[in-house]
Amino acid sequence: MDATEATDVGLALTEKRPVVFENRAEAARFVFPPWFADAGIASGACVVIHGDDRPFGVLAAHHRFPRAFSSEDVQFLELVAHVIGSAISREQVEEVFRVSEAGYRHILDTASEGICAINAEGQLTYVNRRAAEMLGYDTPDTLLGRFTLDFMFEEDRQNPSVLEGWKGGVQNQ
Repeated sequence: MDATEATDVGLALTEKRPVVFENRAEAARFVFPPWFADAGIASGACVVIHGDDRPFGVLAAHHRFPRAFSSEDVQFLELVAHVIGSAISREQVEEVFRVSEAGYRHILDTASEGICAINAEGQLTYVNRRAAEMLGYDTPDTLLGRFTLDFMFEEDRQNPSVLEGWKGGVQNQ
């Protein structure tokens, strides 16, 4: 028997299934840590917290008296373990996106070209440092929320073909 399989938690992780013991005194198969006896733990149920490619760990519930854990008890623990696993997975994905976004933002912010992003209404939602300099501003933040029409020459704003071209470009984003 592998050392990890010697414990209820280890067996749950190894076999990727729930493990239940009703009475520690009768569960000779397992080696329990000394604190189980100190805490008076008599029974328990363990379920795996699954991750995308490997388990994150085990969720265990213990009781001080011998007790049978019903299938509903185990299903409840599995449901909670699923929620925990989903939350951990989501946090890991969000961290990947944060790191990725920071890398792309660094590239955009340090580009020698002026780069802007606009929303469907024609408002600036992103402006890099170089674009702000090209437009005569000290910082990109002063441009956020401004309309791109604000930066067009007056005669272009009055020219229907230029204005139609601008509207088409904004709508086709």
